[in-house]
Amino acid sequence: MMNSNASRERSGATHRQKATLIGGYLALSVGLLFLARPRPAEYELSIYAEVPTAFWLGVGVAVVVAVALALRERNSHSRTRDASLLLAMLGVLSIVSLPLLQSYHFYGAGDSLSHLGWAREIQAA
Repeated sequence: MMNSNASRERSGATHRQKATLIGGYLALSVGLLFLARPRPAEYELSIYAEVPTAFWLGVGVAVVVAVALALRERNSHSRTRDASLLLAMLGVLSIVSLPLLQSYHFYGAGDSLSHLGWAREIQAA
């Protein structure tokens, strides 16, 4: 009888972990959906300041959920841990790739206006 109760508890915990993981993936998806808004035609001083707060909330929730589940999982070969590490990686990747997701012509150090002019000339050709 003791073994049966322990397996039920583990099963319930696994279901809660999976539901939490699904919630993390949904939070990341909703955050990424807020990036679909049209970008201003003007130049921006900071692309990170112009990103909607909903994106930061979605990615933040996803990364926190992923890290918490990955650290809580004792079995290093479980699918739940792998899925949570993937979620964390996707969350961080979405932040790093913000310039690409926002369709910026250039982001980085150097003379950005010269690079923008070259990119526009190549695109027009």
